[in-house]
Amino acid sequence: MFSLNQLVKIGNGSFRLSRNISPSHVFDWRNSLRLICSSGVVKCSSSSISSSSNQLIDSNTKRDKETLFMDKNIQTILRKITGYNEDRVFSNKPVSGYKPPKYLFLTDEELEMTRERARKEGGKNLQMPPVMEPWEEKDYILADEPEFKNFDIHNLVITDLSQGFSDRNRLIAVREPNGLLRRARWEERYRVNQIYFPVSGRGVTVPKMFEFENLVPILDRHDYLFVLDRACIQFEPDDPRYIEIICKTYDHIAANDKFDLLRSTRHFGPMAFYLAWEGKIDSLLQDMIKRQMIEDAAHLVNLYYLVNPSEKRQKIDLPSNDHLSTIKNYLKSECKERYKVEACLRVYEEIIAAKEDEPRLSSHG
Repeated sequence: MFSLNQLVKIGNGSFRLSRNISPSHVFDWRNSLRLICSSGVVKCSSSSISSSSNQLIDSNTKRDKETLFMDKNIQTILRKITGYNEDRVFSNKPVSGYKPPKYLFLTDEELEMTRERARKEGGKNLQMPPVMEPWEEKDYILADEPEFKNFDIHNLVITDLSQGFSDRNRLIAVREPNGLLRRARWEERYRVNQIYFPVSGRGVTVPKMFEFENLVPILDRHDYLFVLDRACIQFEPDDPRYIEIICKTYDHIAANDKFDLLRSTRHFGPMAFYLAWEGKIDSLLQDMIKRQMIEDAAHLVNLYYLVNPSEKRQKIDLPSNDHLSTIKNYLKSECKERYKVEACLRVYEEIIAAKEDEPRLSSHG
């Protein structure tokens, strides 16, 4: 006899039986082995399990959006428009807590080495969260064995605890009370992984702050970084709940013109990609022009073109440094808020013209 909290050795793999909702329960070990090995689909070798599991995961996670987001040219643009403000990159994050500063006496050589290490560390802090399509909830049936019907009133979860597997490709199977043996659904996999392989800062249950009635007041306070950082910890990047939360956050930022709160953070790139994907870059484009970030504005237009290729779009060969022409060409063809963007562009051109006239006027006076 053994309890659900004990390991069972089977072939080359180590398995643990756990229960979805009920407390620990003791049962005959022979029946538990039959539950695992009764189906010819489930092999007792860890290598065969991992191979089939890897194929399933790989076929379900390679999406067009993910491939596009990881494109080299798009990643280059996203890094450029994110910016690099050291004060913001190394600021204390709402989720990580306060870290007191350290003061050191350094030589010039040591100071330069420290700065180089800081630049590398800053690059890590700006590592963007992946952009993925939401997972597809589809049952993968391993076996349907009525002879095990009513063996228990609860679902039995079989988890492979072998080393060397990630949370995404680890074999987790579920035996339902009607005798059906299937792979764990994504929500079940999420909770079981958090029980056996807990992620620091992540809860088994979703925090109340992500419920709509609680999330809206946080967004109204413009605590966007707190929401996005907390969501990255709590959810997987293809969790539908995560995608819904970050999309609501991005839309709230766009509606309130608070883009600058995400600059020089790891979330600015995914936000810009989302706006380009949805064809809603005009508000961000206006913000960049108002801040005289014309090069970033041109990069944003090029990002939109890469994300939304069109055969109908007229191809115009422009110099890579002719940022104004790139923006104006977008205004003529695909801009949804043309008059607002044109107004911002006129103000920018007037400011630049005034700056160019200053030296001439001062020398004349």
